[in-house]
Amino acid sequence: MIYHNRLSPYAVSVLLKHSEYDNILCEKSIYNYVRAGLIPRVTMKQMAYVNHKKKKEVIKRLPKCKDAPSIEDRPKDILARNVFGHWEMDTVYSGKGCSSASLLVLTERMTLHELVYKIPDRSSCSVVKCLDKIERKIGRKNFRKVFKTITVDNGGEFLDYHAITKHKRTQLFYCHPYCSGERGSNENQNKLIRRWIPKGDDIGLYSDQEILEIQNWINMLPRKKFSGACSADLSNLYINMT
Repeated sequence: MIYHNRLSPYAVSVLLKHSEYDNILCEKSIYNYVRAGLIPRVTMKQMAYVNHKKKKEVIKRLPKCKDAPSIEDRPKDILARNVFGHWEMDTVYSGKGCSSASLLVLTERMTLHELVYKIPDRSSCSVVKCLDKIERKIGRKNFRKVFKTITVDNGGEFLDYHAITKHKRTQLFYCHPYCSGERGSNENQNKLIRRWIPKGDDIGLYSDQEILEIQNWINMLPRKKFSGACSADLSNLYINMT
């Protein structure tokens, strides 16, 4: 289960509780088995867990997009993660020498609900076209309700502030340069994507259906943060209330 489904020991322990197996193992026991080499083809490095590294001290500079709001302008109550609709956005790209195909990844801060879209390249034009497509699909009014704010880094694909926020469909905030921790949820979710699309792979070789399956896998993953519930259950609840 860990090897084929790229699950963490915690996720496995939750799924075992709801299975027909009598021999249920806790998260700690599964970790011990992995460390002892008792689970074939599984090592600590292969498992989908978050590696908590010490934060490096960074000098906070102003965003490159000077006429757009900085994360310092973002309402402070967003940090509490008590309201659905505040997102972080990033791109995941192919390896060197591969196609320009990339993924546009959006992570909702409260539920960790993940949206993953394959785009032809990391240009601002491709990002805007993808957001336009989402808006057409769910409608402008719903787009404003679901995507209240989006926080991004200073990558060139996000610098067309006015195109991303056109018709005031969302509020966009830029992190300080070199401060990826200000999009921490997004960064951690990208590691889960890399469980299925390792660095160096050509994203262009993955079909839209495969990308959708990766997105659904992330949203159905049991979360310790939510006491074993998954993002899909929580996000559906809040989207229906929106």
